[in-house]
Amino acid sequence: FSPEVNTSFGEAIADQVLRQAAERLQSILRTSDTLSHFGGTHFAMVLADVHDEREVASFIQRVARAFAEPIPVEKLGVRVEVASGIALYPNDGDDIDTLLLYAGSARAQVQEASGVGYQFHTAGLHQRTLERLNREAALYQALERDEFVLYFQPQLNLSSQRVTGVEAVLRWQHPEWGLQTPDRFIDILEDTGLIVDVGDWVIGQACREVRDLPLAVSVNLSPRQFRHPDLANRILHILRKAQFPADRLELELTERLFMDDPQQIIRVLKELRDCGIQSSIDDYGTGYCSLQYLKQLPINVLKIDRAFIETLVDDRADQAIVRSTIELCHTLGIGVVAEGVEDRQTLEKLVALGCDMAQGYYLSRPLPMDQLLARLDEGVFQFE
Repeated sequence: FSPEVNTSFGEAIADQVLRQAAERLQSILRTSDTLSHFGGTHFAMVLADVHDEREVASFIQRVARAFAEPIPVEKLGVRVEVASGIALYPNDGDDIDTLLLYAGSARAQVQEASGVGYQFHTAGLHQRTLERLNREAALYQALERDEFVLYFQPQLNLSSQRVTGVEAVLRWQHPEWGLQTPDRFIDILEDTGLIVDVGDWVIGQACREVRDLPLAVSVNLSPRQFRHPDLANRILHILRKAQFPADRLELELTERLFMDDPQQIIRVLKELRDCGIQSSIDDYGTGYCSLQYLKQLPINVLKIDRAFIETLVDDRADQAIVRSTIELCHTLGIGVVAEGVEDRQTLEKLVALGCDMAQGYYLSRPLPMDQLLARLDEGVFQFE
């Protein structure tokens, strides 16, 4: 199951949700079947006298129907999503440990794909799960072994035609696998909770590397980091240790974060603003944050998703969307950054539309700090 009730409502309500979930599962099992709670939101069911895959699929559909209605807890309706992995005896294994391992592999695939549904075990699926487990084990040691490094992508101020900020992006320099980009490990950090400690390191390291430069730095903040208790004071402590001014740090939040409790999000954003810390919405336009909601958020910057920027020169609809977004943000006192700028024509169009900042491969890919400094000294980011 994937209800994030622990962080949203607290442990007491989470326990009630799990108890009621167990009762619903038990109600559809036969006397010959077995239900076990494996900790967290994981349950295992052993079904006896199953003859083929169709019987199992039919049972899994009954499970889904059992959770079609939200679970009522203290006047709340908690909706539970079910991801199921299936391993069959004796084709997939002849002992319970192997079957549970393979079923877990299949469930992990469902969670990575859509988060809801079911998947039968396959050999390839199991291999991918083993690779993920190896990465997870290595990540638990990566921070203490100093394997994480930061790259920085410059952000060009379109008015002054100078780089005035950088976005810090995380890389993992593994001794055997080489330099790993975030798509290879960020989801594991998030799933395991390691993202909180690694995220603290990113903020502190980014501030230390940029401290003596005339630049602001932006850092991505994951949903799990954002929900961490006392976020503002936690970040202020990091800033004090790094001797970095709060108003030069910008925290980037993805739009999907705003699916959670809006009032709680606004409260935390106000706390950050009151501490002088800047905040921005990353990848704006992916569907979660409406224009109506935007005016309520105490943010400083909005970053327009690259999907609208890549076809900006030729697509009139995208031009209208970008123009109206820029005008609205300026009315609300919010700065605008265009992501994914890949060519000169797009850059010129953004200047004509009044965009404030731009970043993308046309200007520069993310660079290690020494290479960034060299290119800043050469003045290669300026344009006429």
